[in-house]
Amino acid sequence: MKDSSLSVKHFGFAFILPVCAILVTSALWLGARSQYQASCLDCVPIPLQLAGMLNSPIALLAYPFYPLIQGDVSLLHLAVLLVAIALQWVYIGYVIDNRHIAPRRRTLGRCIAGTLGMLFAFGPLIVAIRMYHLGLLYKSAALLWFLLMAYHFSGFFRNVRPADSSATVSS
Repeated sequence: MKDSSLSVKHFGFAFILPVCAILVTSALWLGARSQYQASCLDCVPIPLQLAGMLNSPIALLAYPFYPLIQGDVSLLHLAVLLVAIALQWVYIGYVIDNRHIAPRRRTLGRCIAGTLGMLFAFGPLIVAIRMYHLGLLYKSAALLWFLLMAYHFSGFFRNVRPADSSATVSS
């Protein structure tokens, strides 16, 4: 009889990371809305900055941040943002779940995807640098995201080395 208990092995990071990211981001957004002060139009509450640091590549969709905390927010805008956050973390979970699988060969399609990924990696960094009202910690998180994305997408350009055939197996 199979064990019906739930564990991480049943779901993997591709399921767990997006669920956690959506829950944390939603909680931070609700916290930011409760801290919003109408008198300070240029202030971004710390919880919203934390949500932006957690999801920096997707925070581009929310730029500028003030509509997310002022007045009525479009349900469609929030839904698109949460779906994008989920997709980001599904991809990160998928990469973590498949980290021990042999890398693929370099092809034209992988080179194009790597180039687009490298270009996209600059987005969070450029937007974070331009935002004068966000602190150094937010800009550091954007730099970290840039470095991680650049490292990941640079792997799309690597050639797979063939296995070493000089090693012999002795019986």
